[in-house]
Amino acid sequence: MSAQRIDLPVPGSLDPQVGLFHRMQQEIRGRLKNAAGELTPSQLAWVPEKGGNSIGMLLLHIVEAELFWIQYVCMGQELTPEQKTIYRTELFGNPDASPLEEHPVEWFIARLDESREITEEFYATLSDSSLEELKDFVDDEGREYEFTVRWVLYHVLEHEAGHRAQILMLRRMLQARDIG
Repeated sequence: MSAQRIDLPVPGSLDPQVGLFHRMQQEIRGRLKNAAGELTPSQLAWVPEKGGNSIGMLLLHIVEAELFWIQYVCMGQELTPEQKTIYRTELFGNPDASPLEEHPVEWFIARLDESREITEEFYATLSDSSLEELKDFVDDEGREYEFTVRWVLYHVLEHEAGHRAQILMLRRMLQARDIG
């Protein structure tokens, strides 16, 4: 009996390092969509405690963070007013924000796909050597940062994986409390 081979094949159209980041992001996004799949609008909007995050809020935050890092920091393009409204950029970490409206899971999947389209456009411009490029950023308090493209791609991946774990925990809480 032979062992089952498990791998992350890298697309031949991308340089090896860029392709590996790309493939890892595809894998994590697929797992994220699976984790969110088949939830009802009320389950997606359920908040376990005041000030906490719903699964829907976390999904939108993943989108907003991906757009911030890829579109804004790396591509140098501000989020449009429409993007800020759709992705509720004021929501995450803001206890005074109005609650997230209920939406079907397909609505959230469409938002994830929209942000990933922009990331795909960015990947098409990359080579392994461009991973060393520095992207400048000044935060709201005037602190200056330089991020390599490599670090940004890592951070977007790590950020999504971390929130996927939160979503899985919230799913278990929904099941334990029979919220449906």
